[in-house]
Amino acid sequence: MAKYMRQAGVDAVLEETGPFTVFVPTDKAFRALLVQLGGPDRAEDNFLLHHVVPGAFRVSDLMAGDEMTGVSLAGTQLRANLYARQLYDNRWNDIEVLTVNGARVLDDVNPPASAAVNDGSTSDDGSGGSTQQRRDMVLSSSGSAGGSNQQQIMAIGHAVDRVLFPLPVGDVLATMRADRQRRYNVFLRAVDEHCSPNVRSLLTGSRTVTVFAPVDEAFRVRRGSGNYSTSSSSGSIVDWMLHEDTSSRFKKRNRRRIADRFVLSHVVLAGPGDPPMYTAGLRFYQVRDTAYRLPEGGDSAAAAEEDDEGAAEDFNGGGDDGNLTVSPNDGEKSRFYQLTVYKDSGRIRLNGGAAQVLVRNVPATNGVLHGLDAPLV
Repeated sequence: MAKYMRQAGVDAVLEETGPFTVFVPTDKAFRALLVQLGGPDRAEDNFLLHHVVPGAFRVSDLMAGDEMTGVSLAGTQLRANLYARQLYDNRWNDIEVLTVNGARVLDDVNPPASAAVNDGSTSDDGSGGSTQQRRDMVLSSSGSAGGSNQQQIMAIGHAVDRVLFPLPVGDVLATMRADRQRRYNVFLRAVDEHCSPNVRSLLTGSRTVTVFAPVDEAFRVRRGSGNYSTSSSSGSIVDWMLHEDTSSRFKKRNRRRIADRFVLSHVVLAGPGDPPMYTAGLRFYQVRDTAYRLPEGGDSAAAAEEDDEGAAEDFNGGGDDGNLTVSPNDGEKSRFYQLTVYKDSGRIRLNGGAAQVLVRNVPATNGVLHGLDAPLV
């Protein structure tokens, strides 16, 4: 990355107008992204400046709060999140993971460094030698600070396991609409045409959310329910749920509740102080509540299928997404439809393998988006 920063003149900006903090992808990660983008000429100034925030922040500063959010020199949003057992009990199996927009901030290692694993973590064999510094690296300094012999740090760097890409473009809904491959049309149609305003407000508001949105291809087959072909004009699983059964529970007046249940069952709300669910913070097996509250007397998705009452009852009127009458993770686990999430050979699987994450860690201003290969309900 340093070579492209020099070519673009970004290094001169750092030296002249600091202090700054730079999140530096490893050479391997940066080369991989350049191939994806189509060559080094695509690494424009704006893309490089996305990795730089004003102020010299050490790792201890980034870990000081539950979440730190800053605006990069490119005008984009960067979020530093800490996943730690002391903060999040046993839901996170690693003791400590620090991420920036989902990229893991790498630990210092002692040579010879062992090979990195898929999720960017490293293992240290405990051998001696000088430490390879990958955190709190002084990239540039200038003059003396306060008349002393100490130099003022103009830029400090932290190595991350992947390039901070794609750049956040807005909230979760705006992010899905901006997808260049247009992979979320069916899910967006459910939100735009069928869901209540409160559900849309939740996805566009300031509350931190993790959205597991099935991609369009996922709706060609609904797992566990036989084959469902998109040969129909719409190809929407929502339309299928609404029109397959003509009984009273699928009457027009109930369609909004059914759509609300479908969408909210794919949304995880972060509790107070919780980060969004970036894959770098996922370890082994965990159970998380979705934003869909099960109907009274129901403790499973099957109960929700039989009675769609309560799909949007968590929301007060007025479209204020911050006013939830009962929040997930508040100790009433049985009241919410739950997701099981686990990592299996580098793959993120949900609900016992019913769905798998195909598109990972797409950052949004209010959380993170993942694309699934199958709907969850």
